[in-house]
Order: sequence, then structure tokens, then C-alpha cells
Amino acid sequence: MGADSTLNSAISFTASGAGYHSGSLKITDYPVVFDDEFYFSYRIPEKISILAIHGSGESPYLNRLFQSNPAFEYLNSSDLQVDYSGFPNKHLIILNGLKSISSGLSQELKKFTQQGGSILVFPSLQSDLNSYQLLSAELKAGQYQAAQSLPQKVSKLNDSHRIYDDVFEKKPDGIDLPAVKSYLTFKPGSDSRQEEIMRLQNGDLFLADYDSWKGHTYLCAVPLEEAAGNFQLHALFI
Repeated sequence: MGADSTLNSAISFTASGAGYHSGSLKITDYPVVFDDEFYFSYRIPEKISILAIHGSGESPYLNRLFQSNPAFEYLNSSDLQVDYSGFPNKHLIILNGLKSISSGLSQELKKFTQQGGSILVFPSLQSDLNSYQLLSAELKAGQYQAAQSLPQKVSKLNDSHRIYDDVFEKKPDGIDLPAVKSYLTFKPGSDSRQEEIMRLQNGDLFLADYDSWKGHTYLCAVPLEEAAGNFQLHALFI
């Protein structure tokens, strides 16, 4: 390389494992023997481990969202064949379309949140509300009430919630929000600490976050089915 010239070059290297890494880049430019070493550091994030428990088959929408993204380690399970021993290794457990939740699963999910895990619930419109309410009591979360066949749109979005960190630099005016056809109403329990994320035009909750022991429980009003609305197709989901 000649005097007073510059050169851009790419250097490839392989790092193993998640966590913080550091390195240095050094050039030999004799007789200049100072300021010839560049130190750098970077972080490789740990994969987010997710388990989706399904009531009636895998969700193509969840598969599309998580399976092709290298940032996630994603596993599907039937609600009839849940391996509780794997719960401590997960960051997030999704309950998708379960019509009923067993007392055993409720207890294991409570233990999971006591260790700092988070739970995301997409209910069935035919949910056994008693079993869901028992789960909510264990998790200090909101309680599902009743199914409604009432077309609505989401009218309020809490874009400052942490799940939208790095999503919006500025929320655009007139943003198109999800629409629902049928949904389950829910409200905070007696000892719940709630932060709403989305609310419908009529004031009903659509998505909310509850403190559950050392973790969080997120309740959604709709299943991931086109018969219930378009949330699973919306940009806020995908």
C-alpha cells in the first residue's frame, strides 16, 4: 500500500459460545512501532429458548416466526406430552390454544415463573375458564372471563413497553392496529400487578403483562386463528 493511501479490508474469524469476547488487531509497520494495535470487544447473545405447548396441533404462525430465526431455540410440544423436566432450560413458554390446563401443568408453570421464566398465553375460544382461572391464581395474572363475538380493532398501543424496545424510533401517526372478530375478555386478578400493552376500542384488554413471581405472564385475548382476527398476520406479531 502506497504512502498517503487507504485500504478497506474484511477479516473473518470464528468465535465460539455465547457471552463477551475480546480481541486485538495488530499491524507491522516498521519503523513506526506505536499505535499499531487495535483492541475490540463484542457480545454474542445467548439463544432464547422457547417451548410452545399446543392444544390442537402446532401453530404455523409460531413456527414461521421462530424456527427460521437463529436467535431462538424453539421446540413444539402437545399438551398431552409435556416434558416438565425441560422447563428450567427455557426462557419462554407459550400456551397455544389449550382448551383446559391441568393442575399439574399449572403447578409446573408456577415453579417456572418462580425461577424467572416468562409465559405467553393464546387461549382457545372454547377454553375451560375454571382451569384458566386456577392457572391465573397460581401466576398472579389476569383472569379470563367470557368469549365475545364482537368485531373490534385495537385502538391503544403501549409502545413504551419493553417488548417494543428497538421496534419504534417514533410511533407513526395513524398506525394500522390488529382487528379481532372473536375474543376472550380478561381482567386483573385480586393480587395482580398489570401493565397493559394493547386495548380494544370498547375498552377491553387485548394484551397485558403481569408480574408473576420472578417472571412475567402475558395474556392475549385471541387465539392465533384467522377466525378470531388478524393478529397472527400483523406486523406487530411478525
